[in-house]
Amino acid sequence: MQIIITLMFWLTLYEGIRKLPAYRDSPAMMAGLVLDHVLPIVCLTIDFMFNMIPFMRRHLSLMLAISAFYLIFNFTIVQITGRYVYVIFKWKSVIDFILPFALLLFGFLLFVFLEFLSRNKMYYLSKKEFVEIQIMKLLWAI
Repeated sequence: MQIIITLMFWLTLYEGIRKLPAYRDSPAMMAGLVLDHVLPIVCLTIDFMFNMIPFMRRHLSLMLAISAFYLIFNFTIVQITGRYVYVIFKWKSVIDFILPFALLLFGFLLFVFLEFLSRNKMYYLSKKEFVEIQIMKLLWAI
């Protein structure tokens, strides 16, 4: 989900937000805005590269449930208050209804891709570890 959040921020929201006086006039606010949307994805990428925590299909249902709940919550807030949480989710035209579900589909496909990468990483690293263990056994035997 963080990949989608980061992409949506940088592709659709950043240009409008950075022009707001609160961010334009304050380097500290601008730095905070940028770090809020850069550090999480950097940390998660490093985590994925170095840790053996896999993406598993059973995690997908929870991710989709949280995303669906958020869309319902977002829709409700916009309908009740008339104020947008995000400019791209106005919930007025057909495109406004298609985009969130397209993002859910993109999230599903991204998850499947990351699961594939995770499975291959586990396979590669487990084979490498097996070879290293066998070499150490041979060295200890000598």
